[in-house]
Amino acid sequence: MVAHDNELNGQEVLYKYPFGTSLVKMLFKYASAVIVQNQFQFDSFKNKYQNKNLFVLKKIVELSEFQNTDVCPTTYDCVWSARAELWKQPEVFFKLADLNPSMRFLMICPCLSQSLSLKSYKNLVAQAKKRNNITFITHLPYRSIFAELRKCKVYCSTSSSEGDLPMSILEAAAAGLPVLLLSISNYNYSSDDSIGISCNNDIEKMNAWLCKLISDEDLYKQHRAKALNYIEKYHNKDSIIPHFVQILTKVNNT
Repeated sequence: MVAHDNELNGQEVLYKYPFGTSLVKMLFKYASAVIVQNQFQFDSFKNKYQNKNLFVLKKIVELSEFQNTDVCPTTYDCVWSARAELWKQPEVFFKLADLNPSMRFLMICPCLSQSLSLKSYKNLVAQAKKRNNITFITHLPYRSIFAELRKCKVYCSTSSSEGDLPMSILEAAAAGLPVLLLSISNYNYSSDDSIGISCNNDIEKMNAWLCKLISDEDLYKQHRAKALNYIEKYHNKDSIIPHFVQILTKVNNT
């Protein structure tokens, strides 16, 4: 299963070494099956590697996990949730908070990094705590994240790249939060069929959209529905599990 675009575009650390490059090519060529997460990865694989058993399979997100009847007061205007990695650009979230001193921001950022040193992480925490409008949480149990998301209005992703829409974004959408994407695409070809709002790597554009969503109730409801519909259409277990079974059956019979 391909987890990140870097596994296909040559940016993965293994590609830095001749043996690593050969190993990846052999792995892809002789695997019983290769599963990618979107059409972009499918096309990238086809252009570089060989394996006739190539499939696209999305991650499962269960909306039922987020359907809680308890009414939670809105505590935060905007939330950022991800592990501390360079490509997730957590420091960009600070810029958004600085542009909106009267808004309340939540940052959930555990130190589970392969690209950020412990010293850099501690500096990140210190920078967050200097800002009165940011609540910084280093770690939350999985179930507790859902409770925090229900206290938030908008989800913000500042990642420069991903392998597909990560679970943190999908969980926020399943919780009914409109989604702002700074740089990554929706991994679908149609902007009308997307999980949220793409900001084309423009923090000013992201800020403008955040302000609109917070102030315009009708616009907020529109993008809330868009996020929920995306999860239902692309990440529904009722369609993904049978597809996965078909893949395993085909591989077993090959």
